[in-house]
Amino acid sequence: MRSGAARGLAGRSVVLVDDIVTTGATMRSAVEAIEAVGARVVLAVCLCVSPRKDLPQKTEWNLTGERG
Repeated sequence: MRSGAARGLAGRSVVLVDDIVTTGATMRSAVEAIEAVGARVVLAVCLCVSPRKDLPQKTEWNLTGERG
């Protein structure tokens, strides 16, 4: 993280948005980097989840709470 960006985040609450999550490693790294400069991640969201082929798939739910 650039030092100017790090100074701007110190003491702030942050909402982290990622475009796609596969394993979650990128989001975990981003949370660690943000917290390392003194900010607090209050919410982390992703726009899309890529299903992993190496794990059993769970039932998906749509936005109304019904099985998809």
